[in-house]
Amino acid sequence: MALLDQITSASNYKPKMNVYTIVVLTSGDKHKTDILINDFKPRKLDHSTVSETEHKIVYLCPKYVNDKTPEPYQEWLRLINDSLDEHIEETDYQNDTIQKIFPLIEKNTISPQDAARMIDEYSDEQYLSDECHKAMREGLKEGLKEGLKEGLKQEKIENAKAMIKEGLDGSLISKITGFSEQELQNL
Repeated sequence: MALLDQITSASNYKPKMNVYTIVVLTSGDKHKTDILINDFKPRKLDHSTVSETEHKIVYLCPKYVNDKTPEPYQEWLRLINDSLDEHIEETDYQNDTIQKIFPLIEKNTISPQDAARMIDEYSDEQYLSDECHKAMREGLKEGLKEGLKEGLKQEKIENAKAMIKEGLDGSLISKITGFSEQELQNL
């Protein structure tokens, strides 16, 4: 709706609303808190605020509902928590809106083919991600091997050059380094 509003009146667009993002923490959180709110108020670099659409992130953690949780939220959070084990006792809920949701929850509109496709897509993404990480590890391993090999070869060349510079006998240098007489000549 905000986008439609913007299109019809772009010259003075300013929606009269706040933006909320709701994050449901289904496995708990380190703060052990039922509801956390993060307010974003737009401000300039000098920290002065501007009048703009506010954005709030609301973290809901149904595992930590308690007596201090505001009453309007308790039933919703209990519903979320109950839905996690896929067993909901509908008679435990009095809120009219929640009662209207139950038929929607029960009506599974995803066909078995669509569900299988969604699972396949997730599996494909996971497989590609795993293969990418595996290829990167293998590439790093090969690169390290090649780098070490090249480093050892360079060290061997530098040692041979130093021995030549010191005037050691060519056959002795050849024996120590493994270079042929011709390779030593080239150095």
